[in-house]
Amino acid sequence: MKNEQYNKSNGNYKVLPIDTFDTKEWLLKKHYAHRMCPISYAFGLFENNVIVGVCTYGHPFSPGLKKCLGGGITILFLNSTVFA
Repeated sequence: MKNEQYNKSNGNYKVLPIDTFDTKEWLLKKHYAHRMCPISYAFGLFENNVIVGVCTYGHPFSPGLKKCLGGGITILFLNSTVFA
């Protein structure tokens, strides 16, 4: 999918795809778990072009969950959200 599909804005705020690397400081210093997680998709919340939050999605750890929900389904879950 092209990144343009994910670009959303509302006034002074924008949600844009970001690199996993750009989430590192947020997750390690500001998230309660203080650890990196497996990230498939990462988004930044920008206010006036300054990042004020991150949100990441990834695949579940549990192979049992994947098996329970069916084989041909792609499963992603919200694995972290951090705001300043």
